[in-house]
Amino acid sequence: MSEASKKVAIIGSGNVGSNTAFLVALLGVANIALIDVAEGLAEGRALDICQALSILQLDEDVAGGQDFALLKGAEIVIITAGFPRKPGMSRKDLLDKNAAIIKSVCAEIKEKAPDAIVIVVTNPVDAMAHLAWKELGFAHEKVIGMGGMLDSGRFIHFITEATGVARSVVQAVVIGSHSDQMVPLTSFVRVGDEDSDFPVKESVLSGAAEKTKHGGAEIVKLLKTGSAAYGPAAALSTMINSIIGDEKQVFSVCTLAQGEYGLSDIYVNLPVQLGADGVGKIVEIELSEEEEKALELSADSIREMLSELG
Repeated sequence: MSEASKKVAIIGSGNVGSNTAFLVALLGVANIALIDVAEGLAEGRALDICQALSILQLDEDVAGGQDFALLKGAEIVIITAGFPRKPGMSRKDLLDKNAAIIKSVCAEIKEKAPDAIVIVVTNPVDAMAHLAWKELGFAHEKVIGMGGMLDSGRFIHFITEATGVARSVVQAVVIGSHSDQMVPLTSFVRVGDEDSDFPVKESVLSGAAEKTKHGGAEIVKLLKTGSAAYGPAAALSTMINSIIGDEKQVFSVCTLAQGEYGLSDIYVNLPVQLGADGVGKIVEIELSEEEEKALELSADSIREMLSELG
């Protein structure tokens, strides 16, 4: 990497954080700092990744440690730290525990990386992204939640699984909350290339949409002692690439709505142009009447969480 290389800092070195670090390193777009309060975890992950990069003859730098001073100089900060919801834990318990983490790490970011774009992964991500924006005091364009892009990828997977078409020719978007009240836009699905469209039955799309709503829970059920890691890491690394390269690609991310889609003053997943300044233009897709109603209900669920946060 050149001296002008960008720096990405990742708070939390579990499966999502470490896989994101590895994918970003493979892209060759940034040097990486991994931070974790667990003694040795970030250092061990960083060492493992660096040795892998040596085998691949890649020059990206990956550092790890407990010291939040590693945030200094980061253009992008990813927050993956947080508790998963465990059996017997209420949603309010999860909200309170993870809100405390968000507040703590935002204080560090505000002091040490005041110009960074911040991407929140900690669940429930819609509420945590909103909280991070409030705590940081940054422009809302620079505080983003990762949820809609992951859900959109899951939607594409279930469409391809049902139809047998290649993933590369499917366009699909999920908006709303990152929960089972998300809104997969069946009316917007496009399958095919510039020369041809592949018709997909409404029953197939509705089935894929329903599977998408429970896609994360299915992984948790299968793993028994974990949750999705590769999907979130792929979404994050792709978002980072678009930001660093100022590509302004359109992705569904959690951002502050200010009148778009009839929503205001709420962090919700919507399609946006993602570039060097963070969230650019929010792209408004024409929704069916049913999708409009579903989006409002989805937004209501986020408002309820925010009210619980106080």
